[in-house]
Amino acid sequence: MAAVSLLLAQLAQAQSYPLHIGRSASDLLREARGNLRVFSTSQAEAATLQLQDVIQALHNVATTREQQLLEQHGNTHPMVFYCWVDEQAGQLRFSLVSAFHQKLPFSCTVKIVEQLADVVSAFLHSPYLNGISMSEFGETLAAGQQAPLAADMAEAANFVLDVWTTRLPSAP
Repeated sequence: MAAVSLLLAQLAQAQSYPLHIGRSASDLLREARGNLRVFSTSQAEAATLQLQDVIQALHNVATTREQQLLEQHGNTHPMVFYCWVDEQAGQLRFSLVSAFHQKLPFSCTVKIVEQLADVVSAFLHSPYLNGISMSEFGETLAAGQQAPLAADMAEAANFVLDVWTTRLPSAP
């Protein structure tokens, strides 16, 4: 019998956390933070994982969240389950927010991807799972100088985050 990976075990455990449900538009960030779950893995473990196993684990979490939502509110309070990769942190993340917000809590441009596999594959193949090497910060930071703020802001303005979403409860 194969050993269960740490990542898959953590995803299974995430099904047991309580669901945070907001009541108003002012609850967007509270909801997003309360439902946020963050997962890391090493490049060595990622190389042993099957894409479909991670996708199935995330679908299992979404299904559990859907059941919790139905038990607490029936069909009266839909939410959006969303998943993305924090590339700089080398992490796979997911959260939920109430659908009435009609937006996700990101300040960057968001591209909704159709397939969860796009997000999971980006995570499993990220070069930053073991961290970012100092050599990637460049000579400017190595010399103790700060990077130009204007360049950072221009780069941030052009950043597009791929996010997979699904509405819970799902339509009948």
